[in-house]
Amino acid sequence: MGKILGYIFIAGFLLIIELLMFLFPLSTVAEENTVENLKSESVILIDAVTGDILFEKQSQKKNVSS
Repeated sequence: MGKILGYIFIAGFLLIIELLMFLFPLSTVAEENTVENLKSESVILIDAVTGDILFEKQSQKKNVSS
C-alpha cells in the first residue's frame, strides 16, 4: 500500500509541474533586430544547412579584439 501511495504522490507532483509549465511557459523574446540595423563593423551570416552566405558586411576586414 505504501508503494502505491508513493507512485500516486510522484504522479501528482509531476502533474502539478506540467500544469505550472503550461500556465507559465519559460520563453525568451528576441529583440526586433534585422540584418539592416546591425550595430557591428563587420558581420557574416551563413546558412548552417547549406553553407550559403546569406549576408555579409565588411567580412574581409580584420578585427582586433581588446
